[in-house]
Amino acid sequence: MSFSFIAMNRVVEEKAARDAAYRAELKRNGKVLLSEARKLSDDALLSKLAEFGIALDREGLRKLVDKFLSAEAIFREAIKGCRRPIARSKMGEDWVWFAFTLLWERWFPDIPSTEMFDERMQEGYRLQERDLAAACDCWLGVWRDFLTLLERSGVRSIAEFDEELRGTQFVANWVQDLDIALSNASVGRPEYHRQRMRWADEFLQRFGGHDSHMTELIRWALGEATWGSGERAQAESLFEAWLREDPQWGWGWIAWSDLHWFPRHNARPDHARAEGLLQRGLAVPGVRDREELITRLTDLYKKTGRSDEVAALAQHATKARTTATVAGENQLRLRTTFDFGAEGLPLEAMLQPSAEPRQRHFELLQTVSQRKVGRNEPCPCGSGKKFKHCCGR
Repeated sequence: MSFSFIAMNRVVEEKAARDAAYRAELKRNGKVLLSEARKLSDDALLSKLAEFGIALDREGLRKLVDKFLSAEAIFREAIKGCRRPIARSKMGEDWVWFAFTLLWERWFPDIPSTEMFDERMQEGYRLQERDLAAACDCWLGVWRDFLTLLERSGVRSIAEFDEELRGTQFVANWVQDLDIALSNASVGRPEYHRQRMRWADEFLQRFGGHDSHMTELIRWALGEATWGSGERAQAESLFEAWLREDPQWGWGWIAWSDLHWFPRHNARPDHARAEGLLQRGLAVPGVRDREELITRLTDLYKKTGRSDEVAALAQHATKARTTATVAGENQLRLRTTFDFGAEGLPLEAMLQPSAEPRQRHFELLQTVSQRKVGRNEPCPCGSGKKFKHCCGR
């Protein structure tokens, strides 16, 4: 994936800000950055364009703004018919792009370009370090810019938009950061529960079902925000409907249960209700993230002082047998089979398998593998995870 001019400029700007030697090199080479071009007046920017035979006025730029999504796209179109060659000078190309970028920003601030979208997104990240509420307000404005650009672009998915944007941040990652920011801001600021609820509902209406992972994340956000807004019956109905549609959504059962016993969500926890939801999830054949469900149930038992249940789980000795097969070049596939005895392990007494099988996996890998596995390489066990996040823990 290539990067946009605005993203590349930001990389250079940030390096120049922290590296004096790099700044000096840029100056020796006559390199100008967007932050320096901002100091110029509108007339000075128009004069820069005129130097390359590009005549522009407000009406002319408005026609281009209606046609293109970015100043970079206008730049590429403009240099095709440029009467004076600028290809010999990268500095010349920079000035043409600077002028279109800044004049669009100044003359038509209510019509977002992809450059403006990217800049405002990054401003939210800067605000986040000192004022979370201000960052949320900024990013909710960026969300409106995103929807405007999406409509103008004609694309319908976030992935397609990312290909058009080629920005500093993937939009899917930013969406998750926005959700986390709204969630954190709602602590002590109940109005952000409402903001998060409206935003999540709008997201699901537009993108729900396009990406199962994102759909699950934003459903969780909507359910949590609805509960936090005081509409608890509605939150219950949402989770009930979602889990009727997809009962194998393990994290959905966890999210629903958490509302009933996590202090952040409930001053008067209902541990019985929370346990019942986790048990319902564990009873679903093929439920996803089963281990996480078991871990949450175990945490609940510990939280409520139910040491007998926890002790009973620990008393169930497990036997494990690990076998290895060659799955490909430099890769092994390991399989561990657990034996809980003739009577099996009751659902309410299930505990996440201990770290011992993982250690046996690691030891077996060390024995049969003839090369050292780097921490950032795919784990040889075939899990698809990096080694450091799997058998190399």
